[in-house]
Amino acid sequence: MQRILLVEDDPLMQRFVAYALEDQPFCLTCCESVPQAMAKLSQQDFDWILTDLMLPGISGLDFLRLLTERPDLVGAAKVVALSAGIDASVRQQLLDLGVFRQLLKPVSIATLFEVLTETSGTFNAASPHAPLQTAAQSYFDSDLALFNTFKNLSHAQFTQDIQNGDHWACIQDLAALHRLAHSLMSVLLLLGEDQAHAQATALEQAARAQTQTPEIYAAWAALRQSLEGLKDNPLF
Repeated sequence: MQRILLVEDDPLMQRFVAYALEDQPFCLTCCESVPQAMAKLSQQDFDWILTDLMLPGISGLDFLRLLTERPDLVGAAKVVALSAGIDASVRQQLLDLGVFRQLLKPVSIATLFEVLTETSGTFNAASPHAPLQTAAQSYFDSDLALFNTFKNLSHAQFTQDIQNGDHWACIQDLAALHRLAHSLMSVLLLLGEDQAHAQATALEQAARAQTQTPEIYAAWAALRQSLEGLKDNPLF
């Protein structure tokens, strides 16, 4: 059984990977931060290290740089970088750091299996945006039960996301709003919610650029309204 270390602070993305690998010959360990990941790597060997690039505190890129300085922790593990946005500059940095594969989030179950069973590294192109009626097919390998389970979990999580977003907007914590929008971009694509995904993208860009506060408030208000509508329509 292959051992996988997933470094991802978004609980929904952790659950997506866990569901994708359920009943498969993989043992998954999840960490929310780089210090947790370094501790796990010092305790046991892994066959795979999957890391998001946007993490609280120490970034995924800095984590990868730390790993190049500690090959004893990496061992024979293959490293895969996950991100909702990998431009040419970041892509080159990842190649220089010896990353085995670079995957754009959200990644489909089929692509995840392909990576975990392949033997040579190549760059994976972005997954196509999937409308609601094809999201299950595009990202969940047509597993409607898994798609609906993830959708219900996501809708439940939106309540907490709204509370967090309101708080961070109130205290003008743009870094936290940026992380929230970045995570929601992937989740909303997995759900096939294109309009809400576009709103999350607008907030992510505004918070990253630290534009005028009214513009950020407006972007959050639009996304918040969509999340409110989604959380009130579960599939239970």
